[in-house]
Amino acid sequence: MAATGIPAPLTFRYNVADDVPLELDVYLPQHPSSSSNGAALIFFHGGLAPLARGWPVVSIDYRLLPQVDGEAIRQDIISAWRFIVDELPSKLPAFKIDPLRLTAAGQSAGGYLAYLAGAHCHPRPAAVFSIYGISTFNDPFFVEKIQLNEYPLKRADLVHYLDSPSIISGDDSVFDAPSDAPDAADLSGLDRLRIKLDRPALYDYFVQEGLLPAAVGDSRDLDPLQLLDASYPPTITLHGTGDRLVPHYMSSKVVEKLKALGIEAHQFEVEGVDHGFEVFSHAYDRPGSNIWSTYLEKPFLALNKIYGR
Repeated sequence: MAATGIPAPLTFRYNVADDVPLELDVYLPQHPSSSSNGAALIFFHGGLAPLARGWPVVSIDYRLLPQVDGEAIRQDIISAWRFIVDELPSKLPAFKIDPLRLTAAGQSAGGYLAYLAGAHCHPRPAAVFSIYGISTFNDPFFVEKIQLNEYPLKRADLVHYLDSPSIISGDDSVFDAPSDAPDAADLSGLDRLRIKLDRPALYDYFVQEGLLPAAVGDSRDLDPLQLLDASYPPTITLHGTGDRLVPHYMSSKVVEKLKALGIEAHQFEVEGVDHGFEVFSHAYDRPGSNIWSTYLEKPFLALNKIYGR
């Protein structure tokens, strides 16, 4: 079910893996942009703001760590992309989606998936847009056992996520952002609240224990930073310079390498802000201010130029 204020999606099954049905949701804008010309966002973990501005958004369910490894997730993304390219246009006869005008976009771990889509999906995305995304797990940050919370996390706090037989993404809450979200610094006990309520605490635990590289797998096919080449799509990154959960340099390395390869790349930085800055932000509280004009307008102007819009 769609979150409040979001039009109901059209849901399609794109695959069945390990007896798990995998679906994707297509959100069509109520007021499509007259200049979209078939462009759409394949968005991992988000998409409300561009949907409200006329972009069609496809949200993909996929299997999650640690029940599967990175290779299984990569295969889910490839399967979903193949369905979007080969089958989705005929299922939406009244709405044009051009398989050659798709952007792979995502936030955090979703940015990692967008990077993988840029390397492995065919036809390749017209662009990749990563919002504080992980560009490699082959990095000291993921092996040094860094404690991200005030209190060390315990396995018992996360046993539901660790021991469930199969978990897929698809919680509608990740699609929306709370309109009354306070600033993160104003929340007391935020670390413990994350432990009790949020799956993202599982990420914190894996970083704390240095488990992510092994959980994902060490194949070159799972390391976006190694996959960047002269045929990689134009790429846009948005990242806070104070990000504690995914170091800011992860986006910088992508942009630097792509520019060295002669690929169009745009890096947008938000000075001093932490991970999830567009959710826990005073931008919601300031009169006349909003998430779009504060953070997303410039990256999407760059995306429009890539599309020639």
